[in-house]
Amino acid sequence: MKKIFAVIFASFTIFVCSGCQQEKTPPAPPQTLTVGYIDTDQLFVKWDTYKDFGNKYIKERQEIAAAMKNKKEPSQEDTARIREFDVKWNAEKEVIVDKIREASAYVAKENHITIVVDNSSSSPVIEYGGRDITVDVLNRLRSSETKSGS
Repeated sequence: MKKIFAVIFASFTIFVCSGCQQEKTPPAPPQTLTVGYIDTDQLFVKWDTYKDFGNKYIKERQEIAAAMKNKKEPSQEDTARIREFDVKWNAEKEVIVDKIREASAYVAKENHITIVVDNSSSSPVIEYGGRDITVDVLNRLRSSETKSGS
């Protein structure tokens, strides 16, 4: 029994160690990382679609606030209106964000950029380096709207 165990153990050790001596193919070199960034603050200021969205949002929010101005507490109707307002504007904001993401992805692919980050002037991420693709993304957003008639 001890001989069988010794033979099995020796065979297993030889099997494991033989793998250690074989040449292994070297790992593939890491992919080149190219960082692009967009300044969403600039998109929001220069992209008419977002400016229109922001202006409508502010106007409607002010209307709700004016309707509740002289009330001590909001009524159930007021609360429902605020909830509907939030749901509506969050959904519209998601559409805007999706358009920005689509345009960013298009520009990134076109320029062989691996990662795109938001480096808005209000909360910068990048200290130096990277490629600013804000203008390219803005142009893509504008051209997409022209093509779709939005």
